[in-house]
Amino acid sequence: MKKPGPLVITFALTALGVGAFFAAFGGATRIFRSTLLSWARRELAARTELAAGSLAEPLATGDFRKVREFAETCRANGERLTVMSGPRGLVFDSLGADADDSGFIYETRPSGSFSVRLGLPIDRTLEPCSEARRLFTFAGLASAAAMVVVFLLVYRQRVRILELKRVEKFRGDFIADVSHELKTPLTGITGAVDLLSDGDSLPPAARAKLLAMVKNESVRLNDLAQNILSLARLDRRRDAADFVDADLAEIVAETAERLAPKAEAAGMRIKTRLPYADSGAVAACVAKCDSQLVSQALANLVENSIRYSGADEVCISLERAEGFVKLAVEDRGIGVPEEHRARLFERFYRVDSARSAETGGSGLGLAIVRSIARLHGGDASFSPVAPSGSRFEITIATAK
Repeated sequence: MKKPGPLVITFALTALGVGAFFAAFGGATRIFRSTLLSWARRELAARTELAAGSLAEPLATGDFRKVREFAETCRANGERLTVMSGPRGLVFDSLGADADDSGFIYETRPSGSFSVRLGLPIDRTLEPCSEARRLFTFAGLASAAAMVVVFLLVYRQRVRILELKRVEKFRGDFIADVSHELKTPLTGITGAVDLLSDGDSLPPAARAKLLAMVKNESVRLNDLAQNILSLARLDRRRDAADFVDADLAEIVAETAERLAPKAEAAGMRIKTRLPYADSGAVAACVAKCDSQLVSQALANLVENSIRYSGADEVCISLERAEGFVKLAVEDRGIGVPEEHRARLFERFYRVDSARSAETGGSGLGLAIVRSIARLHGGDASFSPVAPSGSRFEITIATAK
């Protein structure tokens, strides 16, 4: 069973803390309310006792003027005065005979042959509790908001830490990969130079072979350095890209023409499939892009097909879709085994390391293609072609 992550634990503790706060607040509020009612009843009992004593004489003599004056004083204090007699029922009520009895707490005391009842509004009695509830609710919401802010800050900081760890791991892996890639050609060059330094003891054929090795490995080192620099330039330009309108149909045609000699030397030919207007001419397909980078991405895909596919033909196609332009390079060669397809665009990943070494591949071509596509708001993808073959597709956003 998978253990909960730190963020889940932090969020759970935050929710638990907020819940515990409001539970404690609810319990404290109930206790405070009961205490206020108890204090109010004690005070009301004393005031009712005083009222019964003060009204005993006016009630006995029938001087209801003094009773009304006393009632006005009670009303000014927010209290309700009621005078009752057993057989006659209600004698006097400061709020009127039809007033509702709810909303008050009462205490009753005898006053001669009458009973005096004094009522106190519950809302007034519990006003401190209501005020405390409002203040505590505000404090609770503020605390909850503060906890949420803290949680978000912790989450953001964790994301940053994970991103830094990812970047650090990527740097370490990248340095290790570059070191490994540099080691092979440098070892070959160093060994060849050591043998060539022996002077005239080597036969001319062996000397020529060693010189060819030095040249090939030097070209390989140069290509590797250029590809690494290309990736670095693409990473720097992600936040500062400045594209201009360019006709992708012209870029496709120029790339095909430029690579035609290399394809012919490998026994292949390059064909293009472009959109045509009603007039029969090639339709312009304009998008905001860096034409040099798009041409480089296409060239990388075509050169990969020339080197590795074993096909006799490679096709470059151009298609406009909703919000995107699709550039595809397709061949009917040997294809890519299924177990390698998910990692094709990783840096320094090779399907066949031995063959890549023979053909001079650096393992960075497809990584550069994907970086260029993403710089243009799109992506790069691979799909197999039945019965065998490969299709690499680049999408470029047309709205910038």
